[in-house]
Amino acid sequence: MKNFQELNRDITYALQECEIAYSDLKTSYLQESLVISIDKEIPKEKLKKFVNYLNESNLHFQSSFSPNTGFIKFTVFNPESVGV
Repeated sequence: MKNFQELNRDITYALQECEIAYSDLKTSYLQESLVISIDKEIPKEKLKKFVNYLNESNLHFQSSFSPNTGFIKFTVFNPESVGV
């Protein structure tokens, strides 16, 4: 099982590998999740590749779109906090 620092490193690496520029990468208060903000104009292929990485890694995540900011927000949960 990965610790939170490893998860943070792996997500950052995956974003770079998928050539996804992100505007924000935040850790929640108790390191329960990692929140990533991505511009909505990202090519669908790159976004699909990133989502496939999350799924293949068996990571729990949520995504949402904020029309006010124009960003897609991904919340990736720490495996240790969800009991994976």
